[in-house]
Amino acid sequence: MNDPNQLRSVLRELLNDIAANDGPAAMARASALIANLSGHDNATPLHHAILGEARAAEAHMATGNWTAAAQAIKTALNALPQLA
Repeated sequence: MNDPNQLRSVLRELLNDIAANDGPAAMARASALIANLSGHDNATPLHHAILGEARAAEAHMATGNWTAAAQAIKTALNALPQLA
């Protein structure tokens, strides 16, 4: 997943799942995102930043800390380049 717009879309969907406290959907989406970003041979600093925040969100969700999970995803969204 190299397209910032695609990343933004996935992160927004994940943030929506977190906001709805939909644990199963949020964990599945976070796990899929982490697997996708982990599979890059040519990972950029942006990939590493997003991956770190996605992992943090996953850990926060596992402990029920939805506020911290949402903040991690918001941080990931803010790391993406702005739309023109």
